[in-house]
Amino acid sequence: MMKNLAVAVLLLLFGCSSDSSVPQPIPTDPSVYYGSVGLSNQEEVDAFAAHEYIGITGDLDISSANAPLDLSGLHTLTFVNGLSIRHNTHLQTLHGLEHLQSIDQGALTIIGNFRLENIDALSQLTTVAQAVYIMDNPLLQQLDGLAHVTSIGGALDVSRNESLLNVDGLSQVTQVGFWLRVWQNESLQSIDGLSGITAINGALTIEGNDGLTTLDGLQNIESGVENIVIQWNSNLVSIDCLNLITNADSVSIGIPNTTTTFRCLNALATVELSFGVSTGNSLLNWQSFEQLTTIGGFAYLDFGNVTNVDGFNNLQSVGGEFKLLDSHWITNVDFLGHLSNLNGRLLISSCDALVNLDGLSNLDLVNGSLIVSSNASLVNFCGLQPLLQQNGVAAEIQIYSNAFNPNATQIIGGNCSL
Repeated sequence: MMKNLAVAVLLLLFGCSSDSSVPQPIPTDPSVYYGSVGLSNQEEVDAFAAHEYIGITGDLDISSANAPLDLSGLHTLTFVNGLSIRHNTHLQTLHGLEHLQSIDQGALTIIGNFRLENIDALSQLTTVAQAVYIMDNPLLQQLDGLAHVTSIGGALDVSRNESLLNVDGLSQVTQVGFWLRVWQNESLQSIDGLSGITAINGALTIEGNDGLTTLDGLQNIESGVENIVIQWNSNLVSIDCLNLITNADSVSIGIPNTTTTFRCLNALATVELSFGVSTGNSLLNWQSFEQLTTIGGFAYLDFGNVTNVDGFNNLQSVGGEFKLLDSHWITNVDFLGHLSNLNGRLLISSCDALVNLDGLSNLDLVNGSLIVSSNASLVNFCGLQPLLQQNGVAAEIQIYSNAFNPNATQIIGGNCSL
């Protein structure tokens, strides 16, 4: 037994040391905290700060629901894996994080801090590897503390910050690695701070920001946008944006009653899935979607009080149902003059001033039903004659409650107008 023990000792001393494939221990830097840490009261903050760490390899979570926190002792930190500041009922500033330069692998989360007035202490931060979430901070008025951040590896979500006035602190950001959402910031007056962004990789949502009057900060985005949602921004006056984007998965735009100028998505050629636009009462002239040729799914158009449509002139095919509804002042559908293929139902209804359907004369196929109803001035259906003559409607044809209501046989035979 003693001999075996001696052999084992020799192997430990010599045999293992000569094998370069055996992993060597990783030196531990005493100035770095290895792991994640959560700080929920002042005693924990002070105890952690006493070590004067310069970095944390894991996440730093600061959350205190019951007592004020003084973070000044954290002034030595220069990097963390992720930073979460959430549900602090008394925290007013992030003083103490002035030397933080990078969030190396995780996200920056600032959520539910009811007295937080600014994030200026993050002014040295340049890198956020993953997402940035700024949400539910009712007293936060600006994001100037993020002025040196140039790229965001994940999503960017600025939501429900009811006192937020602008996003100018994001003006150096050029790329967002996932989706971008600006949602329900009721006092937000400007998104000009987003004007440096040229690419995102996901959905773009601008929704429920009642203080916005323009969307000027979106003019330089040109790639990566999958789904576009712009709606419930009730005081927009001018919408001139996203005119560099050439394709998207879906588009949903609601234009409020206050909007008088709409010039948007004029380089957009293809929408892979659904497309929907509805307008308010003040917009009279339409100058958008001039290059759009293909909608892969359903399409919904509501022109409200628009009298002149300058757009959709190149639209050739729609991959699903097409609805033209509640467009009170358009007199024709000439803007659909290149539409030839519709792989779903066609519904035209409640367009009070519509007189003729001549703009549909190039339509070869409606792979569903054709319904034309409740158009009080519609007296000319001759634009449907080529479609019906070649049996291009796959399902039922319903024409009713218009100023004139010919059936399919009458239209084919030439009795198509009053």
